[in-house]
Amino acid sequence: GPQELQSQLPSSGQCMADERACGNNECVKADYVCDGEPDCRDRSDEMNCPALRQCEPNEFK
Repeated sequence: GPQELQSQLPSSGQCMADERACGNNECVKADYVCDGEPDCRDRSDEMNCPALRQCEPNEFK
């Protein structure tokens, strides 16, 4: 049931190797950090990013 799933999730403040912690202890995939879209609820994954970012082939500024 739902409780089994919950016990498999990392506890607050601990992220998987391919994840980064948000300022509010959420975890997001490292690939999503500085991708131009806030993925953390507190938007901390888009803070302190280089101002100039190369666009992906399917993106534009």
